[in-house]
Amino acid sequence: MALSQRPAKSIVGIADECRDLLTIDNRAQRTREFVARYGSRLGLKAADADTLVARHPAGVPRLMAGGSHENVLVASAWGDFLVRTDVRQVGTGPPRRWDEAEALKVLGKELARTDAEEAAAAEARGEQPLHVLLPELLYADAAGRQVHRFFPGEKLRVPEQLPLVVEAIARFAQVRRTPRAPESAPKYTTASAGAHERIARSDRWLDANREKLAARYQRLGLPLYLDELHELADAFQDRPPVVLHGDLNPGNVLVRGRDVRALDIELAEPGDWVHDLAWTMATVGTGDGVPPELVDHGVERMRRIDPRLAPEGTKEDLEAAYLIAANVHGPARLHIGLLRIHEGKVTHRNGIEGHVQEVVERSTPLLDYVRRRLGDGGTVEAADVEAMLWEAAHEAEPTRAAAARQPNPQQQAPRHQSAQQQDPPTKAAQQASGKQPSPACSAGLSPMDPGTTSARPPTTGPPSDPVQDVGPAIHRNPEARPSRQPRLGPF
Repeated sequence: MALSQRPAKSIVGIADECRDLLTIDNRAQRTREFVARYGSRLGLKAADADTLVARHPAGVPRLMAGGSHENVLVASAWGDFLVRTDVRQVGTGPPRRWDEAEALKVLGKELARTDAEEAAAAEARGEQPLHVLLPELLYADAAGRQVHRFFPGEKLRVPEQLPLVVEAIARFAQVRRTPRAPESAPKYTTASAGAHERIARSDRWLDANREKLAARYQRLGLPLYLDELHELADAFQDRPPVVLHGDLNPGNVLVRGRDVRALDIELAEPGDWVHDLAWTMATVGTGDGVPPELVDHGVERMRRIDPRLAPEGTKEDLEAAYLIAANVHGPARLHIGLLRIHEGKVTHRNGIEGHVQEVVERSTPLLDYVRRRLGDGGTVEAADVEAMLWEAAHEAEPTRAAAARQPNPQQQAPRHQSAQQQDPPTKAAQQASGKQPSPACSAGLSPMDPGTTSARPPTTGPPSDPVQDVGPAIHRNPEARPSRQPRLGPF
């Protein structure tokens, strides 16, 4: 159904009006109040409230906030819609190459064409097709508002569904037509130059935050290893550019059966495909690099599209791309976590304690991995990162932080409660006790919202040790690595 201008504007208006309902914790009550207020405008009757509660356990409306956008779910008699609003501050965040609405239209058609071709090929082989598409854009205005058809999928499960990320990257690699870019947009020249540009983004980010970061990272024994990364970029094998999604983290990949949707394409751009896969693994935050089986799968899948996309040396470049991504994502996670504490903008549903645990689990493995691979062989300990965060919390709000660290008898699990029902200990506490962290904790995954995803089944096998030897370094000639200032490359 294509929305006309008038109903689309009505849905956008309702999304604004119903924001006060998002403060109602009782989800069924929130849905019934929503139907009572807006049902007549959305073709809903009072009796429809129970149906909506069953269909959307998280409640209607529901706010799904990301780093740059807010998404409000609006249900109606004609379907469910997502109203997407750009909430970025002017001049913040990475530059956007394409207008997102135009990218959804152009790239959406391209992925639909590729999907039809892939589906036909799968059926000819006697296989069930896998559909990888973008959200369906129904309306966009000059203010950056968009209305999408709601896709009721679940977030990508890690690690078992990671091959779907490879397939999404492969589908984007087959795009033939792209949106128009401004004349000032940088031109892709070589894979090496593209890698230098990504490292230079780290350098610019460091320059913008140098005063805030210097003391913290010196305390952890951390520089940002720009010099070493530029040397790795020098040795990148050349691969032709393809369209990159730009941010295929598990929250941006929704899955329902054999249907996959890649969300949030505002960072899409031409580039070297290895960076998309490397960034996904850095956002997962395991600190173990890209799993060898995923590397092999990615290289083999891209060679089927075009052998030039995976020449000899691509596996080494993929590992180097992971180091580039980890060197951005680890420090950024810690920096943003500290910044939210200082500014009083902690939004974790478990308060400051949950925020600290999440930042520790998501940043420490990456910081540790990069230091072991590129630095002096030392380690970054979770306990040190956690102590830094709690010090910041005490400086910002000493009373509330102290209360958060004290056990609350009313919130403690009763003795008869099973271990599976109790909240997991922090990674730092596990290390202090000599116990290995759980696979989910090692992966740096935050607790999941039961209203938006289903629980991830437990993984099997021993968890990885975050400070174990990960094998030979990937430097082509580590003894001959020169000491030099980072260069920005020819872009």
